[in-house]
Amino acid sequence: MSHFIILTKRLLALLLFILLCKPICIQGQSPTGDVNSDGYVTIADVTTLIDILLGNYHPSTNPLENDTISLDGVDFVMIAVEGGTYKMGNAFTTPATQPVHRVTLSSFKICETEITQAQWAEVLGYNNSYHKNAQGPVTNVTWYEIQTFIRELNSLTGHNFRLPTEAEWEFAARGGNKSEDYTYSGSNTLSEVSWYNTTDYNAQMDPQTVKKKKPNELGIYDMSGNADEWCSDWYGSYESGQQTNPVGPESGTNKVVRGGNRNNWAASHTVFARSSRDPSTTTNYAGFRLVLDE
Repeated sequence: MSHFIILTKRLLALLLFILLCKPICIQGQSPTGDVNSDGYVTIADVTTLIDILLGNYHPSTNPLENDTISLDGVDFVMIAVEGGTYKMGNAFTTPATQPVHRVTLSSFKICETEITQAQWAEVLGYNNSYHKNAQGPVTNVTWYEIQTFIRELNSLTGHNFRLPTEAEWEFAARGGNKSEDYTYSGSNTLSEVSWYNTTDYNAQMDPQTVKKKKPNELGIYDMSGNADEWCSDWYGSYESGQQTNPVGPESGTNKVVRGGNRNNWAASHTVFARSSRDPSTTTNYAGFRLVLDE
């Protein structure tokens, strides 16, 4: 009997997949038949739909939750990003964002804000940022200095912090599974979510206090603008095939930076724009945020 049920389920799955394989797509919405809301209609959606119809679907009762890690009164607020699949890159801008490719990521948690000067000083005891602002992003730190910060933070808290991969960064900036497909992180209007270079210099060229602008769909701030953000990956060309938890090239010259900074024009602040820097150099325009692995 169990073999009969399995066979019946597979036949139903095939039938439903045929019926849904040409989904109706509406701007800003998942296609018809996209049960798991990953933006695509696949056999996984059909299997889930059948389980729902048969009463065998049991969604997780323990969804990933936001977290706050405290260190001597300094809080690191971590935003939960449920795993999912998305299209990384953009086909209509520079070659650096192409080809667009599907990426599947496991769940992770990412800092609500860029690491602030107060957080940096609490861990390492100094602050080399040119423009001092305890609640502004720490800058003037190399990629290698950030690794020292991470090791010390992990030792002090007993947690496993790290830099985000470029794919994780973009997925979080896009709003994860809650994405509304905005051009910038949280809006199609850049001034709502970002400090950036305009003809009237709206950011006054200095790092701004974090969380002054509107957050994105996940509640993450300043992923467009304020400070560029270092990622863990070496910079390299995208590959065309589907990838799962990609970590970038094995070696390279520059490390990826994302998000744009207050001295950049609008094009650098999109969720798909890419840039890179020598990991041994510092700049007043580059900071970072962290991911927390459990």
